[in-house]
Amino acid sequence: MSQRTRMNPAERTAQILATAKQAFASDSYANVSVAQVAKDAGVSVALVHKYFESKTGLFAAVLEENFRILRQRQNDYLEGKTIKRDRVGALIESYLDFIADLKRPYEVGHLLYGHDDARSNEVRRLDERTFAVKLRTIVQPNESSRDFFAIQSFQGLLQSATRAWVQRGCQPDEKYPVIEAVLGGLEGALGDWDRR
Repeated sequence: MSQRTRMNPAERTAQILATAKQAFASDSYANVSVAQVAKDAGVSVALVHKYFESKTGLFAAVLEENFRILRQRQNDYLEGKTIKRDRVGALIESYLDFIADLKRPYEVGHLLYGHDDARSNEVRRLDERTFAVKLRTIVQPNESSRDFFAIQSFQGLLQSATRAWVQRGCQPDEKYPVIEAVLGGLEGALGDWDRR
């Protein structure tokens, strides 16, 4: 019998999360079990439940981690960009690159199409609000209803265009047309980048 390495709670949580991330990237939500994640992580099922409460909690934590990585990537892509249109383009490009780098269909599917449970939906809504704040900070919309709906609809346009791009195989030569189409959608919705 192998001896388990003693870890502090933060290290053990990170280990379980990394194992769960691999499991959900490799299979459907329905086919991933807490028992298998625990076994692969070398911990007890009870310990997984202690840190994540349930399978839905584990999946929500994986989503949170993916969104955290994505938002960090977006910050990196924004470095050195000062023009609004270029900054929004950087947000879009970072998202497309993040999705393209995932490689595994289940991993992409979980992010783009989701799993319908309350915890996952809560994580997605929180991330959407965080993204909308970032977009508002860049675009600096006015207080009109038009600008409100332009910002609110942007993420739906980005998601829809990204799904179509993924279905077409994430072709590198189609990445910039996707960026331009999504930018154009926002620009059209706003009417102008710099109006007040």
